Amino acid sequence: MSNYRTVLMNAFDVNHRSSMTRSISQAYLMSAERSREFGVFYREAQPYLRWFYCEALLEKTAINLGLDFHAAPNAARNCRHLSIKSNNWTLTAHHVSGPGQLPRKARYRAAYAQSMNYDLFEAFEDNDNVLPSVGGHVYLLHDGVGASLEAISLTIPTPDLRAVLYAEPLELVSSFEVEEETIEDELDEKIALRVDELLRKQK
Repeated sequence: MSNYRTVLMNAFDVNHRSSMTRSISQAYLMSAERSREFGVFYREAQPYLRWFYCEALLEKTAINLGLDFHAAPNAARNCRHLSIKSNNWTLTAHHVSGPGQLPRKARYRAAYAQSMNYDLFEAFEDNDNVLPSVGGHVYLLHDGVGASLEAISLTIPTPDLRAVLYAEPLELVSSFEVEEETIEDELDEKIALRVDELLRKQK
């Protein structure tokens, strides 16, 4: 297990982790606030807004940290997901409901895990030494309700996506710290336009 911890720390250090955690916390807060604009449908709106805020704020974080990132389409090409790259690792963020859960299967996640994590699994099963060049696919899994982020972790799935190779919980930031921050006007305007588009579709 120390091998996984070491290579992940080489890819996403303490500053990376705290910045990403802060972005996810802010996404929960902002999505809960914006979902109120949907009236009685706020419960249906918030998960979508949470996803959008998570992706948009993580993109901003990747830019600030100087990390490579890419917005890639899913298999159906009707939605895009953000992938952040560092030290041969690809990170994608996903909401889960409860500890020990994994995101539902998707073709792009299966492609990442099968192409990357098979070699990782083989290398670490047979070798106690850390391999600096080894990379893989890691999830940034987050769980929470409403405005509150309750858990977040770096989780490496098995190549078949049915189990976990390694999971490491990350330290949460206080809601007070998150509330004190502000989102840049450009990003806030982008999200406001997206919310307006969703509201028009509800009418």
